[in-house]
Amino acid sequence: MVIYHIQNWEDSYNQTLKLYEDIKKSNFHPDAIIGVARGGWVPARLLSDFFSIKETANIKVEAYHSIGKSSSTPIITQNINAKLSGKNVLIVDDIADSGKSLSLVIAELEKMNVNDVKVATLFYKNQSIIKPDFFIYETSKWVVFPWEYYETIEELTHSWVNNLTNSEISYKLKEIGFPASIVNSYFISQSD
Repeated sequence: MVIYHIQNWEDSYNQTLKLYEDIKKSNFHPDAIIGVARGGWVPARLLSDFFSIKETANIKVEAYHSIGKSSSTPIITQNINAKLSGKNVLIVDDIADSGKSLSLVIAELEKMNVNDVKVATLFYKNQSIIKPDFFIYETSKWVVFPWEYYETIEELTHSWVNNLTNSEISYKLKEIGFPASIVNSYFISQSD
């Protein structure tokens, strides 16, 4: 059974701010921030603001097929479009789950002759093959971030639709911890 942790915007913001403070204390000074798409975009953007770093880029790695199941081999579907040779680079993602995506990104950056690479995530799962240099929480739960509410609600709804009514699904989603306003909005949008 999957146990969920539903993040909200305020917690995500505050955790990213704490991540920034931890990175600053470490004396690592990134020249560029790479957000791992799509989960790393929001914390990467926040960190670029906190650090006043204009040099940002993203890399898209696709790994998940469905909730609780990841693909065996993640692939890069959008590569980094930045000149990073000789720079200190901070890779940012929302969670280190299997670590396979982060490992792939690190390998890609090493080919670009960067000076130093550090990894920062909000959450870390101890089964990850990569332990981030910076993270806020270790968890075994399935973390749902506010930037993926609809996507997750849609996936859960599709997996439950044959056994539950929309009303029962709505109740179950709220019981898991999704904000009622988001769940209600989702079902209103589906009735159009």
